[in-house]
Amino acid sequence: MGYPVGHSLRYNLFWQEHFTEQLFAGEILPRWLFNYLDDLGAPIFYFYAPLPFYVNAFLSILFRGLLDDIGLLSLGHTAILFLSGISIYSLFRLFHGRYWSTFFAIAYMFIPYHYIDLEVRSAWGETMAYIWLPLILKGILTAESDKAYLIRVALPYTALILSHLPSALLAIPALIIFQLGTRKDSHWARNLFQLFLAGCLAVALSAFYLVPALSLLDLLPVNAWVLGQGSGYEVENWLLGRPGGIPVFGHSVYLALSLISMIALLLILFYFFSKNSIRQKLSISLISILSASGINLIVYWFFITNLSRPIWQYIEILNTVQFPYRLGVVIDFCCILIFGLLVPVLWNVLVNSLIKNQLLHLFLLRLFPVMLLFGAIAAVVWVYFPPSISSFEQIEPRNALEYRPKWMIESKYYLGDYTKVDLNDPLSAFKIHQEGISSWISVTDSLPDIGINRKMDGVEKLRVEKDTRIWHLEVFLTSPAIVTVKTLYFPHWLLEDQRTKEVVTLYPDPESGLLQFYLPEGQGQFELTRKLLREEKFGMVISGMALALFILLYYTHNNTSYQRGNYPTLGIRILK
Repeated sequence: MGYPVGHSLRYNLFWQEHFTEQLFAGEILPRWLFNYLDDLGAPIFYFYAPLPFYVNAFLSILFRGLLDDIGLLSLGHTAILFLSGISIYSLFRLFHGRYWSTFFAIAYMFIPYHYIDLEVRSAWGETMAYIWLPLILKGILTAESDKAYLIRVALPYTALILSHLPSALLAIPALIIFQLGTRKDSHWARNLFQLFLAGCLAVALSAFYLVPALSLLDLLPVNAWVLGQGSGYEVENWLLGRPGGIPVFGHSVYLALSLISMIALLLILFYFFSKNSIRQKLSISLISILSASGINLIVYWFFITNLSRPIWQYIEILNTVQFPYRLGVVIDFCCILIFGLLVPVLWNVLVNSLIKNQLLHLFLLRLFPVMLLFGAIAAVVWVYFPPSISSFEQIEPRNALEYRPKWMIESKYYLGDYTKVDLNDPLSAFKIHQEGISSWISVTDSLPDIGINRKMDGVEKLRVEKDTRIWHLEVFLTSPAIVTVKTLYFPHWLLEDQRTKEVVTLYPDPESGLLQFYLPEGQGQFELTRKLLREEKFGMVISGMALALFILLYYTHNNTSYQRGNYPTLGIRILK
């Protein structure tokens, strides 16, 4: 089974491997990948959303022994793509029958930025964001009580946070517009407060991940992304209309997004300026969804242009999303809503008014759109067929700075003096980064698993034994020494004397950024393990309380199930 060599492939593959390994070993949320980077470790899932990797871990249970790591990664991405189709299908079933719902579910799976995410960027978490937006909107449209609203909106938004945090942030303006534009209640303040409460519940449910991810960001190197590619990782350099232009990859993304957005907006204009006989075919509820989608397109394209530069610069949290083209997730969603509401109406009007032959009428009404869609999909796949990954084993993940503890970049072994580098010159920044990382790797590769800052005499002992996620240290020193363990420092490490139960103070080695500590003379046995940080504990407590509240809401709200026929204002009225 093949898999496209996308931008994030090397991360997805290795992270998946180590995440699944630790999960099966009994660690519910493997925040620190112990064996990653040749056992140096890295705090990947303190910061990176974990939900896509749980999906792959579940698939590895079902297909263990049948597929290799590449096959499992490909299957996981396929499953996420398929789930996005099911998600939008469930939303369109509020408006259509099975035929048109299936048609637009397939279109949603291969809409431009979605396809770029999958085939070019290998952006696993961002691809998963496509699953949750339709479910959030479905909750907004169908919740018949405040309790039902909290449940139906908060749960998929929680999943969105746990799938891709930048998408969860960037989706907020769209959700506000959908909430104000589509809720039957005309009290805008109440509607906003309702959405705010659902958002708060979602944030609380995901706090076990969200609190450490946001509060520990200062433990990562501030300039990691900028060092890797120069100014290419700064949001403002991807804005349309900026002096000097945008990077080449941005042109490709924006071209794909602009084409589909222009078609969607033209459809809206055509509908609103058409004859009354066409405009009457949509209910007021569907016109509100259509209008909200069009407004979202305009708003989100404003955020992509250079006119929005002050917003990106002065709202600091927006800089964490790195690339404005991530707005493509919401743009794709709004476009598919516009197509899904207008195309069936316009297509049926066209066929009903122009075609009188019954067989031809049936063909054009039912079969031709499907053939057209599958033809377009086949053409895209033919052009962008996933390349071979037979040489992937040669890809080295250790030259990536992302999600490394900051002490590695600040160490003396990382020789690059990046404070003197012109970060607006990507080549200079990349060169200094490569020199620094190569220097650091060459020195640390030669280090033993454990060592001290002087030559040991003949009777001294310093031995380490690794047992899954625990390091057992046996020490005998005739004089005090500074001990270095070959693993990256992070404040979650705990070193305990097994005889006295005293905790040894740990700190980063200024030479390498590895774990270091001071030991007096004498002998002892120590265990090095990972402790829960205060931020982790706090997040888990908040999530536990939110989960209890969510369960209470679920079992006390009105359990009247939604039936498609109960909301006639959501249906499309087709004039025969």
